[in-house]
Amino acid sequence: MFFYILSTDKDNIGLTRIINVPKRGIGDATIDKMMAYAIANDKSLFDTIVSIRETDLPNAVKLKVMPLSDLLSELLEEVDKRTLTEFVKLLIDKVGFKEMYSEDTEENEDRKRNIDQMIQSVTSFENLNGISTIAEYLESVTDAKGRKLEIHKLLTPKPILITKEESEGVDAIDGTLPRQKGDRMAASYVNYYTCNGAIILPVFNDSHDKLAVKKLQELYPDRKIETIYAREILLGGGNIHC
Repeated sequence: MFFYILSTDKDNIGLTRIINVPKRGIGDATIDKMMAYAIANDKSLFDTIVSIRETDLPNAVKLKVMPLSDLLSELLEEVDKRTLTEFVKLLIDKVGFKEMYSEDTEENEDRKRNIDQMIQSVTSFENLNGISTIAEYLESVTDAKGRKLEIHKLLTPKPILITKEESEGVDAIDGTLPRQKGDRMAASYVNYYTCNGAIILPVFNDSHDKLAVKKLQELYPDRKIETIYAREILLGGGNIHC
């Protein structure tokens, strides 16, 4: 299910099935608030969780969900950098599947054997099909209607961190999270905004800015790519499409 959610982030119901696997103490009331926010802002539940720090949801919700948000963000960053086998092992480790079955029972031993067998099956799949990355795997499968997935990639800008001067220049407001020196901001080209005749694209004085413009111009040939230096927007806690 984690594989499916990472590749199909619009399945809100599927995501609710793994939010508390393993147990994270994210209750129904918290999930309902995130779902309502997602619907009101035309976002998926997945996008809401990944960008939980930039939402205007209550701090209690943010603090409860941030560990899951960080986990999903890390997995997204790693998905194209590793082979299938490497990523499956990372997923098992980061999610904590084996720790879930650490108690010495026959049932837990069976579950851990199932995990090891899954890793072996993925490795065999790689070897038999010559597929080594998640992107190659996604390109080899279809959706429920038999349609092949079309994968488009955008590079990620280098991490952008809040400076001491920036953190001291943000006025604290009740109900918002503080901006601390060294905090990573939500720099991403994916957070562009689609409007009539144009794409509003955040840029960051990064070496990948021009490549992002080029890629989006290929994907949206009938729209003009308008760029905005987004650091001040990021400092506010979000990005252009938040």
